[in-house]
Amino acid sequence: MQRVEKEIPLNCEIVFMGDTHGGSLLTHYRGIKKIVNYIQSTKMCYWCHLGDWIEAIATDDKRFNRDTCRATKGKPIQIPQEQADEMIKLFSPIKGRGIVGLMGNHELKLYRYSNLAEYICRNLGITYGTMEARVIFKNSGKRIFSAFLTHRIRMFRIQAKDYIQANGNIQASLKQQLYKRMGDCAVMVAGHAHQLIVVPPSPELYLVDSPDGIKQHYLTGDMGDGGYIYPNRRWYCCSGSFRKRYVDGVDDYADIYDPNEMGCLIMVVRNGEIKDIKKFKV
Repeated sequence: MQRVEKEIPLNCEIVFMGDTHGGSLLTHYRGIKKIVNYIQSTKMCYWCHLGDWIEAIATDDKRFNRDTCRATKGKPIQIPQEQADEMIKLFSPIKGRGIVGLMGNHELKLYRYSNLAEYICRNLGITYGTMEARVIFKNSGKRIFSAFLTHRIRMFRIQAKDYIQANGNIQASLKQQLYKRMGDCAVMVAGHAHQLIVVPPSPELYLVDSPDGIKQHYLTGDMGDGGYIYPNRRWYCCSGSFRKRYVDGVDDYADIYDPNEMGCLIMVVRNGEIKDIKKFKV
């Protein structure tokens, strides 16, 4: 766990991305460049990376497949260090906009040799956040809201009759995995699951008494000022992925997973409040 403080304007955008898996033939490099270009060309736009920067699959790993190693200049990029250097080069145009970068399970696999996530973050000049971080966003030194970021969640194994039920079960599972980990974070974002998910605060109806009779109101997102934020008043998100499900002519360890939308999330902040979290699909 790491604590990060970040001064931001009251009106800005913050991108939550991750699972770029650099070095694989299945990595959507054009998609990564698209969001890099977006951040670079958008004023007051910042970004966080939620881990699995690279494939980090060494030749002695059972998942290693020479056919899925991305090649440049006729040479496959199969050495994790080379993959890390490629990601540093790819993200260098926005290195001044980065807030925090996490370590994913792919980098963790090689932790006994080297911390490649920390290496990438250090060379990009952004804070290394370990596998979980809490980010305290401030303006003029005053906390406006906090975010909890993690790569430590379970993959979704959902049984359902149809899309509507499955989608609801996935959202409930994400919320259930996250809400107890921090009580004062208005937004809780997970990587690892390779899905684009946004669960906004629940707009539940409630009734209150008044001298003029009973009045109705709705729950809204509560930024809080350091106290407990009730679970139904937070945002729960999954930051997506830039790794493809299929490429013709090759088999891959990820074939067992369901298809996924590729992309990331953009949090829109207006007057110091979270107004929306949008999917950025690639």
